Amino acid sequence: MRLLLRFSLRLRLWPGIALALICALATGCMFHHPLTGILPGAPDSASEAELSALALLGAAASVSAAASSCSPDPAGVYYSGQQVTLSAGLASATVHYEIGGSAAGCTSTLFTAPLAIPAQALTTISAVSCVDGVATGDPITESYLVAPVLTGSLDTPGVGLGVGLSGTVAYFADFSGADVRIIDVSNPASPAELATRSPSGNARNISVSGSRLFVATGGTGFFYYDISTPAAPVQIAGADPGGIVEDVAGVGSTAYLANGFTGDDLSIYDVTAGPALQGGYDANTAQGVFVSDGVAYLAQRGAGVGAIDVTNPLAPALLHSAATTNALGVYVAGDRLYVADGGGGLRIFALALNLLGSDSGAGDARRVFARDGIVYVADGTNGLRIVDATNPAAPALLATYAIAGDTINDVVVAGSYAYIASSDAGLVILQISK
Repeated sequence: MRLLLRFSLRLRLWPGIALALICALATGCMFHHPLTGILPGAPDSASEAELSALALLGAAASVSAAASSCSPDPAGVYYSGQQVTLSAGLASATVHYEIGGSAAGCTSTLFTAPLAIPAQALTTISAVSCVDGVATGDPITESYLVAPVLTGSLDTPGVGLGVGLSGTVAYFADFSGADVRIIDVSNPASPAELATRSPSGNARNISVSGSRLFVATGGTGFFYYDISTPAAPVQIAGADPGGIVEDVAGVGSTAYLANGFTGDDLSIYDVTAGPALQGGYDANTAQGVFVSDGVAYLAQRGAGVGAIDVTNPLAPALLHSAATTNALGVYVAGDRLYVADGGGGLRIFALALNLLGSDSGAGDARRVFARDGIVYVADGTNGLRIVDATNPAAPALLATYAIAGDTINDVVVAGSYAYIASSDAGLVILQISK
């Protein structure tokens, strides 16, 4: 089915002629990245986009077409490759174009056949209409983002398990490498390492809260750093509650530990004046933790998920629980809890832990991040999975991004980019919006 979407372009015109873009899209195609060999997961034929020109007299032009809610605005994001057709509104005019950023002129390539807009790329098209070798007006330019687009990466010597972000600095849990890597991502195309730190044990995950960096270090507990100066983090202290600390959530001066395999699976520390154990909750093999509005949400592997009241950290109390397949990661956005459920895929709950929906397509879901109804699942050996969950009862796959032979372990999103922790490639940065 062909779907039309609405947008408008303002053009400075010579009397009588304007060139505008009208895109007709059909969603969903299987596409293969021509450079990296990365295979996203949208499943059918390539969509089509049409660009046409409209002749108006003596005024700026605003062009629109019938809208469809299931198609993105040209100013937004596509998730499948496009075919673009250029045409002029005057029979005697020809259309000339450039791809890649240069402004089109009447000596540019003559348009004769639809232009393929590739998947997983940001493509810029400039077009101009000409009569007898003379441009009828200024060229128009549009950029098409077919997400996700590989923007930059920084290979690390260890195994990337976790990533956190504060401003333009990424904090990376590099298991068995230098363990903690501090990376400048102000230029996403060229991330640069600022510093490394090696706490006792092996970094498994990261949490940033204000000027504090919390690091879960497995069998040695957790450590925290003053990152007021990101390039020179200062280790303050650490503590070991016993067990294997798989994840940490820092909220202000409090650290919440997902501490599996022994003792209290949720351990709460106040770090205001050195790490002081406040309280704990004996759950079942905690693997991930997220804290929101006085409630700690625990991913507890085969024991499901739990919502624990931590408003009194000395006496945490269970509020709700729900069964899952193999809960490994949790994330709260708005009034929903998103669970990376291992082989059970993505599960979506209300905060009272009644199930709203699921996406079973993810077969190795490890961590999860959500923003504006779009969910990003670190789906292990299957790569990154991007899901539209605005209707939680019917999540819809938008795209996938896999790196051959690699494992995606964690993902966070900020601004226009997704930051991925991968086992082999290290920190990988993808553009996901304009």
